[in-house]
Amino acid sequence: MLRYKQLGVRDLDGLHAIDRSDFSPTTYRVKHGELILECREFRHPGFTRAEWDGHIRKFRAELQKGATILFGAFDGARLVGISGLEVDQPRGPQRDMLNMGPLWVTRSHRRRGIGEQLLALTRQAATDRKTRALYVSATPARSTVEFYLRMGCQLLSVPDKYLFALEPDDIHMGLHLMPSKTDADDARQRA
Repeated sequence: MLRYKQLGVRDLDGLHAIDRSDFSPTTYRVKHGELILECREFRHPGFTRAEWDGHIRKFRAELQKGATILFGAFDGARLVGISGLEVDQPRGPQRDMLNMGPLWVTRSHRRRGIGEQLLALTRQAATDRKTRALYVSATPARSTVEFYLRMGCQLLSVPDKYLFALEPDDIHMGLHLMPSKTDADDARQRA
């Protein structure tokens, strides 16, 4: 039986159990503001023990500073998925978004709704902070991009400069949580 919870520092060693590897024969890229599907492979070999240790150190420090919130999916005692929300730094062109990262589900547990549930928990944490939208920097693998599109994410016309510089090949999207002041003004004018 799967269970979900907000993660603490002591839960982080369970990250080693996640198989982050991924392969896609096709990938998306953005061209002239449109998503284009290409016959270009995406491969992620998964993280080595040393890379996981680096992620654990980073997440531990962020949790201790209150800079990040992490959620985990457990199958019994085994951590099989993780999602996060960076709460210390507004992102996006208007600085009214919070960055979502990571969203990783172990290979053996994908396509079971775990990613959807972790995204829902992350979305609620962002909504509770009165954030207008989640910022999503997604690997260009077809299944990843299409997952986020199904969840309601939309391609950003202007990505966050800092996050884009970190991941220029990613697909930068937003998931609207609440209307912006401009959206509310537009709605009032139409009424």
